[in-house]
Amino acid sequence: PDVSPDQSQLRFVDTILRFLSVFAVPSQPLVLFLDDMQWSDMPSFQLVESVLVKENNKRREEEKICFVLSRM
Repeated sequence: PDVSPDQSQLRFVDTILRFLSVFAVPSQPLVLFLDDMQWSDMPSFQLVESVLVKENNKRREEEKICFVLSRM
């Protein structure tokens, strides 16, 4: 079925979060280091922002994902 671009973006972010949560378990948190963020394009930056906001709003204790963003 056809979905709106906004709905498609939400599904994509949700898929990314589900993928990351496979590797983030209580005993071994996942740390993602994203370097050279100054070179990222707007859609990539918006994806990172969406994942961060959604992860922060989730407030689940089962998964621990830490993002380290750098611009060197």
